[in-house]
Amino acid sequence: GYRFPDEDPVAFVVVTLGGLSIGVAQARNDSEAGRVAVWLYADDVDAEVNRLRDAGSRVVAAPADREWGERVGTMTDPDGNLLHIGSRPSE
Repeated sequence: GYRFPDEDPVAFVVVTLGGLSIGVAQARNDSEAGRVAVWLYADDVDAEVNRLRDAGSRVVAAPADREWGERVGTMTDPDGNLLHIGSRPSE
């Protein structure tokens, strides 16, 4: 579905099957904590980040508009892995 950069070596790819897309990125380190980063998309990033914060998740980066056009907030799970919640730009 998508790769970045277009030429090798590739750092990030998205594999799409029907309505499901999974992104895979090259690891920056091999420590146990933080080896996995998951990207999820929501209609309202701010509401989802607030809901997860209220449930006890730690916010690493508050929702903000990113230079590539998405709004993204970042949390961690109990093992230190990153959970990015984003919304695609409106058309």
